[in-house]
Amino acid sequence: MEANDPQRTVTALSFGAYGAMRRGDIRRASALNDAASRDTSVAPGLHCYLVHQGAEILAGDDNAEARRLLHDAERLAEQIDPTDLTDSGYWYTPEFFAGSRAFILDKLGEHDRAKALMAESLAALPAEWRTSEWAARRRAFLAA
Repeated sequence: MEANDPQRTVTALSFGAYGAMRRGDIRRASALNDAASRDTSVAPGLHCYLVHQGAEILAGDDNAEARRLLHDAERLAEQIDPTDLTDSGYWYTPEFFAGSRAFILDKLGEHDRAKALMAESLAALPAEWRTSEWAARRRAFLAA
């Protein structure tokens, strides 16, 4: 916050929410994601990520709201121009977000659809992204 850079602040909050979600601390994940989502001046890819993350946080507890957010996230992902992404969010492409939707759908009980969507998402990513550290959770999802 001291750097007065909303993109960095929101990214840090979103990463904090992601970590809390992975640790099962849903209250903290929700609070951090909500805080990150308050700043609407960030790049479209990051905003889209926050909506996806919000849906994943809620899925399983508030499925109606998770589905509403998922619908919003899908609409936002369709509007992203992959040639206009920031260096700090180069991966926020429609193919990346298809994998994010797969995680949400799985938590909503649509396991077969989620597996198929994740397979499509990974296949559509550039080869170096498919083998990256950040894609490990996606690869593990397919292997499970």
